[in-house]
Amino acid sequence: MKYSIFFILIFILAFLGCSKEDVIISNLGTIQFKIKWQIDISEGGGKLTSAYHDDCKSAGVSSIYVQLLEYDNSVLFEKLFPCSSFLEVIENIPNGQNRKLMIEGKDASGKTIYKGEKNNIAVLSGKELNIGEIIPENLKITMKEVFCVATSNELQDALDKASKNTKDNEILLNIGKYEGNFSYNSDIEDKILSIKGGYIDNCSKRGINPSKTTLISKNKKDVFSVTINKGKLYIHIDNLAFQNKISYESKGSSLNFNGDLKATISNTTINDKYCSINYDK
Repeated sequence: MKYSIFFILIFILAFLGCSKEDVIISNLGTIQFKIKWQIDISEGGGKLTSAYHDDCKSAGVSSIYVQLLEYDNSVLFEKLFPCSSFLEVIENIPNGQNRKLMIEGKDASGKTIYKGEKNNIAVLSGKELNIGEIIPENLKITMKEVFCVATSNELQDALDKASKNTKDNEILLNIGKYEGNFSYNSDIEDKILSIKGGYIDNCSKRGINPSKTTLISKNKKDVFSVTINKGKLYIHIDNLAFQNKISYESKGSSLNFNGDLKATISNTTINDKYCSINYDK
């Protein structure tokens, strides 16, 4: 009788097609999600407001790298695939609770330019789960720091902080007169510094009139000097007026650039008698 039951069980399992491979597949599930890329920024109150897009090409994303992590951050699944649409489906994922999905958007060179994650995912065996929308952070935007200033001390403080952090920086000046000998001295490699005037109401609104935002030298020295000791700086100056008190003998400048940098100056007036811009690489 015992052997009869054994052979009956073998027959049933064979009839159902039960195998080790089938057992493994039954423990796998599928997740579906939408991605929105953070691609646009606008100024307001010294802050950044982001817009979003679901098109890979507009966002500059060529491929997507995903990782599914266990609760202890061990990797259960990883895959790199082309970014072709905003709706992504990932199959054959180990089932379980408290999963974390990590997403990186990469450009054509393979550099990670977006990062995002979704937590508390429950992957169900043989089921397709829609986990909703994921909005990865645009690393270029989140790595940018914006300062809104209204006094000479605030301007120099912003320049000091911008020179020491590792981010790209933007300094927005409320209209008015800023008197001093302002300086930016940095040892950080490859950064962008933008200095823009013409703002009012705590940098929430802006008009284009360089004479409304004026930097004036405090004595017979440079109005604004930039020294780059390492790497390269890309500096953009817009909608400002510079006025100095130099004489020919003082050898000062309204703008004094030292080191490896590329400067773009627009909508700007320089009111001095002798040396307006000095560049010593």
